[in-house]
Amino acid sequence: MGISINTFGHICFYCKHYKNTLAFYEEGLGFTRACELKDEDGMLRLTYVKVSERQFIELFPKGYTSDNDKKSRALKEFVLYVSDTGKMEERLKKRNIWYEETGMVPKAIHTMDPEGNDILILKDSNQINDIQLMKAVLNCKDAEKMTAFYRDALEGDGYLEFAAGRNDFLGRGDSYRHVCFVVNDILQAAGELKRKGIQIKTGTAKCINPYVFRPDPQKAGTFMVYDPEGNEIEFMQYREG
Repeated sequence: MGISINTFGHICFYCKHYKNTLAFYEEGLGFTRACELKDEDGMLRLTYVKVSERQFIELFPKGYTSDNDKKSRALKEFVLYVSDTGKMEERLKKRNIWYEETGMVPKAIHTMDPEGNDILILKDSNQINDIQLMKAVLNCKDAEKMTAFYRDALEGDGYLEFAAGRNDFLGRGDSYRHVCFVVNDILQAAGELKRKGIQIKTGTAKCINPYVFRPDPQKAGTFMVYDPEGNEIEFMQYREG
């Protein structure tokens, strides 16, 4: 039956510079704040910034313990497709945000958020929406093995590209950044992955995400799996309506 990945849901970043990073995505790139999720004590847990319809950047204001070395990161960059790169370039220039033309693809723009996360912005004249989160690029030690895992086990290779040459292996990989896939049926997807021998990780609901369908009210409604190099991948099902 398959896992039936519906779309790329979000990319998650932990932030040492939360306010500056949030401002970058809102004021710099022009995204809108969708919601802020707080725990039972009223403390801010995470913020959803809307990229396009049901696609988000997820920001955690909790920092990280690593030195943020790019050579050790799993997530190399993520890719946005826009209908007009000229408008995006004008927006970045007006707000004095650093960017460069890559020269690799016509009218492609490379920029970086305050946490140092790389963003590649490409023109797609077939875009129905003004902007869309299209894919992520992962650094890895074994690109062939990773490609096979995402293609055969997760059936989500179209959303990811792999760059070989990662310097080290971090055990759990880069737990301060992860990607999330949206599936049509979260229980069916979990069952299919278990059938393939892939261990899944679930947790209790520390805060209520208004977008997530939760079959068990005591659970978060999402689950994580780990790829061959220990990187987290989240799965969720959106609520209807």
